[in-house]
Amino acid sequence: MSQITQDRDTRSADSNLSFDQPVAANQILFAGTLAEFNASGYIVPATAAAGHRCAGWSAYHVDSTGMADGQYITAINRQPAAFASGAGADAITQADAGLACYVIDNQTVGKTDGAAHDRPRAGKILRVDVDGVWVDFIG
Repeated sequence: MSQITQDRDTRSADSNLSFDQPVAANQILFAGTLAEFNASGYIVPATAAAGHRCAGWSAYHVDSTGMADGQYITAINRQPAAFASGAGADAITQADAGLACYVIDNQTVGKTDGAAHDRPRAGKILRVDVDGVWVDFIG
């Protein structure tokens, strides 16, 4: 396709950018914390784990204890949100805006993908302020 020279009607998802996703068995996610897909495609609390992919952040408190994979469905939010910055080599500053950041745990993102390259990419750093590191999960 070639570049257009007029406005276009661009289809987009609901403005809250929240999507229902199936949760893995026996998981507890806390509202407002990072969540990721495990290797089987089910939502789990975010952690540095090879083969996992960041999904966004949990809109609700979730407890799938005693349930099968996918039996519990929850909203995963993909709106930009602020999370804690890693420390040392993983400390994120405003100078890192526009770069990728990586999941360290369910509330922390870092500048690197870890020594073993096992940290899932969280998204793109939008800005850093008193609230933390603002992450664009779609970017």
